[in-house]
Amino acid sequence: MSVNSHLNSVRFTDEFNTQYEKTLPLISNFYSDLGANKDLYQAFKRVSQTELNVQQQHIVNDSLRSFELSGVALDGAKSERFKEIKEQLSVLSNQFSKNVLQSTNSWKKTVSANDLKGYGADEFSKVKKGDHYEISLQVPVYIDLMTYADSSDLREEVYKAYISRASDIGITSKEFNNRPIMDEILKLRSEMSELVGFSNYAEYSTQSKMVESPDAVIEFLNSLIELSTPQAKAELIDLESFAGHPLMPWDLMYYSEKLKQKTFSFKSSDLKPFFPESSVFDGLFETIQNLYNVKLTEIHEKTYHEDVRVINLEDNNGVIGRIYLDVYARENKRGGAWMSDYQGLYKESLPVAFVVCNLNSPSEGKPALFDFDEIVTIFHEFGHALHHLLTKVPFPCAAGISGVPWDGVELPSQYMENFCYEREVVNLISGHWETGEKLPEELFQKVIESKNFQSGLQMLRQCEFALWDISTHISKDDTYEILSEVREKT
Repeated sequence: MSVNSHLNSVRFTDEFNTQYEKTLPLISNFYSDLGANKDLYQAFKRVSQTELNVQQQHIVNDSLRSFELSGVALDGAKSERFKEIKEQLSVLSNQFSKNVLQSTNSWKKTVSANDLKGYGADEFSKVKKGDHYEISLQVPVYIDLMTYADSSDLREEVYKAYISRASDIGITSKEFNNRPIMDEILKLRSEMSELVGFSNYAEYSTQSKMVESPDAVIEFLNSLIELSTPQAKAELIDLESFAGHPLMPWDLMYYSEKLKQKTFSFKSSDLKPFFPESSVFDGLFETIQNLYNVKLTEIHEKTYHEDVRVINLEDNNGVIGRIYLDVYARENKRGGAWMSDYQGLYKESLPVAFVVCNLNSPSEGKPALFDFDEIVTIFHEFGHALHHLLTKVPFPCAAGISGVPWDGVELPSQYMENFCYEREVVNLISGHWETGEKLPEELFQKVIESKNFQSGLQMLRQCEFALWDISTHISKDDTYEILSEVREKT
């Protein structure tokens, strides 16, 4: 199923998705039956009373909690209803993702070079289609447009298209409206939580996290908001003062880039020629080798797409894991960046991970050149992959990313990001695509100085997402009203 789920995300077709959707209820019901199996639950309880090592005790306790969260205590109609809800949620979740993907792909616009004033040669090359230019809502194209296009009208149009994807408003197709799906998911999550004795889904969800309660989440987020707001306000005042007029949402990235150029005397695109794809990945692999004494070797085998690279991870005893690396943005590929697992370590089965990004691809005789932020993303996702592949745990339900609380799983990935800001690593990952020159010290220092540029605004943005999410899953109020309240605060 991990393969099918992966292919549905990275090589979406209506035909494949139709077949994939047929399997979702089958898988959901399999796990529901397993989670509701009272004999198995009692067997785990008996095992928990025996002599176990620390790993085994952790796994058994996790399993017992998982049974309880899966409705093992329910009988008759309540048990059947719990199973129905799980099945519906798996189908709705897939439909939600599908709508976002199809809505993203449904919007395109033909523009002239004059419309794209502010673009450099690299940005132009990404949108050139024969004798004209075509912009879309694919992330690399969207980011370029919001950052460099001088035309406020064009930025406004594309911004509104992007943020209203898969909704009942805005200028993308209403055919893929996710609002009723969101409402139904929220309703079902609430009902499911109440069936197993929780007052809301946030309480249900935090049972399997490190954090103790939804209240602890809200307290933490509110403290971050309180600490970040003065700096964020100062950053926004600086930005509006620099622009010389009040700013709209579609102005923020554009003027932020201009202010960053003025403050630090460089622009993001100055860095890109120093970070061609081959240098970045060769340097990343060497960094991993230096840190963990493992070797990454590319092997050539046929995969699901010509862009995909297959990387074996080896130690002194041979291959210990594999990564399928899928880096470039494509139309039939879900947006964002992620790592997911095909399988974990178990006896003779080696761990295998998918690492997926949506970055620039090669264009017009140039290799793919990466923004520094994109390199940070690559290091982040490889942190997840290393967490999965370097495991020593012999039990599959606690090996790699399995059995790790979801608010703890980000630690290895955040850890890897830090190496992007070390001079020694930058020397490994940089090499000008034409001359081979390493990133000059002057530019490196500017990267370091600008690392926390507008970090107050960025923190509030993340707090907005998190506080909206947890508050929506606590309350029975309309999620859009909750969002308005959260935005007042952030």
